[in-house]
Amino acid sequence: TLPADMQGIFLLRLTATVDGVQYQNTYYFTTHAQYPYSDAIHQTGVILEGAAVQKSSASYMLEIRNTGTAAALHICISDQTDAFLLDLEDNFFTLLPGESRQIHVGFLKKFRFGFDENKNLTASAPVFQAVCLSGESVSLN
Repeated sequence: TLPADMQGIFLLRLTATVDGVQYQNTYYFTTHAQYPYSDAIHQTGVILEGAAVQKSSASYMLEIRNTGTAAALHICISDQTDAFLLDLEDNFFTLLPGESRQIHVGFLKKFRFGFDENKNLTASAPVFQAVCLSGESVSLN
């Protein structure tokens, strides 16, 4: 039971290391019965920074950092050109203040298979963006 003066969203992060490999799960709890993520959507203090730290013709290693004072919930990486299919090592993750994460992203140009929905996709490389639940975003190329 939480004290009556504690309201909002809470995180519980469990970390275990087995045979030198670290595993981590984050669990979210809220005191709001309706609109459980409303505090996260309207929160301030998240500052995302990032860059591609390694590039090849079919994959990038992206680094995302939260240099703000609040948790960045549900960070999602996407391709802004919409010309590539992404194979993300991880997506929809949380970074607490001061944390960073490197994510390996493989990509493949979308295939035209008889329909014209992909005919105007002319980008030669993806343009990566990371966005969190509060709306804070960063370009990663």
